[in-house]
Amino acid sequence: MGNKQINLKNYTLIFISAWTIFVAIVLSTHFKSIKDATTKMATNEARTHISRDQAFRYWGASHGGVYVPVTKRTEPNIYLEGLVDERDIETPAGKKLTLMNPAYMVRQMSEYYSELYGIGGHITSLKLLNPDNAPTPWEREALMRFENGDSEALEIIDDKLHFMIPLLTRESCLKCHGNQGYKVGDVRGGISVEISLAPYYAIERAEYKTHIISYSILWFLGAIGIFFGLKRLNLNIWERDSAYAELNLYKTGLEQLVDERTKALKNANNSLEETIKEVELANTELKRFTDMVSHDLKNPITSILGMSELLMDRYDDKLDEMGKNFLHRISANTALMNELIDDLLELSRIGSVNVKTEEIEISDIIIQIRLENQKQIADENITIVFDENIPKVRYSKIRLYQLFSNLIKNAIKFSRDDLPLKIEIGVNSNEEEFIFYIKDNGIGISPENREKIFEMFSRLKVKEVDGTGVGLAIVKKIIAENKGRLWVESEVNRGATFFFTVLKKQHVGISHSRGIIS
Repeated sequence: MGNKQINLKNYTLIFISAWTIFVAIVLSTHFKSIKDATTKMATNEARTHISRDQAFRYWGASHGGVYVPVTKRTEPNIYLEGLVDERDIETPAGKKLTLMNPAYMVRQMSEYYSELYGIGGHITSLKLLNPDNAPTPWEREALMRFENGDSEALEIIDDKLHFMIPLLTRESCLKCHGNQGYKVGDVRGGISVEISLAPYYAIERAEYKTHIISYSILWFLGAIGIFFGLKRLNLNIWERDSAYAELNLYKTGLEQLVDERTKALKNANNSLEETIKEVELANTELKRFTDMVSHDLKNPITSILGMSELLMDRYDDKLDEMGKNFLHRISANTALMNELIDDLLELSRIGSVNVKTEEIEISDIIIQIRLENQKQIADENITIVFDENIPKVRYSKIRLYQLFSNLIKNAIKFSRDDLPLKIEIGVNSNEEEFIFYIKDNGIGISPENREKIFEMFSRLKVKEVDGTGVGLAIVKKIIAENKGRLWVESEVNRGATFFFTVLKKQHVGISHSRGIIS
């Protein structure tokens, strides 16, 4: 007994370490998502500014430039001299005007805009009319890539985002640049913008802080649950070992008296049966302990969810957008933890709880799953087809429902964005077993992931989906409980087919239904 208690201490360290690693992995994944979102938002802002500059440039080019009064800041463009007629004109009132070409207009506007908002823009080229528009080393490299076919350039340097797109030669551009040898459609240069990432990094740090606080609370609750759960388990093991020790004592006594006292043996057997009942009672208490651990973990999580909803209801109008975002994130992460506990509890019950088997009409199971998910099926134009000769089986109805539900929902989660999802359900057979299959036309599974997907918390990185990562582990355990086989065949971007078997001795008949559900 002493050694087992020492092992439980080690298990406590192992479970808390595993829990810490799990929370750290999820947190680091969220950190990466926040970092990617920061870059995406800054890039979108850069695109917006460049679109503005392009629109302004195209407008000026469509008018062949504009005449403006000559000032100290807007002097005649020496690089247009000899290229265009009437670069400088004078109004009947004697006011001198000079022609601003589109590049001159955009450069001056970018200078003004940079002074107001701290965002700099620049039009440049490898063939310059105006040396003031010379490219930076980074812009020169980007321009060379544009000539090789690249459509844009993006890089973060010294906490600033540099973004650039090519400028293509239009008919209106030839007025000033025709003598440089450009033709319509050539890459004439590029327009770039430089954005400071400091405001975005400030938002990013606030997001990091919120996630660290949320996951610290989550980790603490999980660690407390593990500690008290194993402490309770240790007590139950001690009680069970005591019962086994007493049982062994009775067995030793019975072996010594078997030849001498038949009557004593009968009495000892009666005592033995009582002891076995006590052991069974201890095992029942062990199951009750598992349910209690789940309850103890779910109580604080339910409390956090309730408090979050109460805060949102009562103080929504008093919180700024960041505060509301913090509350929504806490609520979403807590709900995910609640779902994870439910899945883990269900996984622990498979194989340890006797379930009633009955004659099951599989088409009824499929239709029930469809009804429960009909809104998503309709919204995403999903089609579910099942074989008209699909056999009825004797199985646990709840286990069969879990099996089909998890496989169908898995197909829905990993559908392709460019193709409506179609799920086909059918059956083949051999001498000993029926082989059911669930086939989809989704994103598929690479060879190295075909075994990993059935492990707990295993997730494909090719697509971000909701869920706990336990669904296929539940499927695997249900199949094993019923002495069946489970495997998947798939190619990337060509869908996946999940196969599982049911022994024919469990077979009871044929379902004469056929369904096409969409």
